[in-house]
Amino acid sequence: MKYLPIICLLFLVGCKSAVPSESIANGVINDLNAHQQAIQVLDKQTTKECKTDAFLASLNALKTQTESIAGQVKSISQACRTEKRVLEQSITIREIIIGILLAFVILLCYILLRKK
Repeated sequence: MKYLPIICLLFLVGCKSAVPSESIANGVINDLNAHQQAIQVLDKQTTKECKTDAFLASLNALKTQTESIAGQVKSISQACRTEKRVLEQSITIREIIIGILLAFVILLCYILLRKK
């Protein structure tokens, strides 16, 4: 009986872990950075004779698309963080309510057992 409050406290305290959505977003951003570097290398390695207007237009389109996708991933990551903060606030409120109710039940049990 004396270990019950400790066990209940362990259930109220959660373990922290890495957020999968942030890990995924960071991985995609790293891949996009590598993609941008590959585009730059391709631009540098291509000779002037091969750099036609069509080639340069395609290269610029690839750069623009890559930057756009990186921006979208960052926006998604920010939205996930915002949603996470909202959920953490509601979880904190829930944990406080559970803690108060648990303290009330323990106090009530103590009062009832003391009267006997």
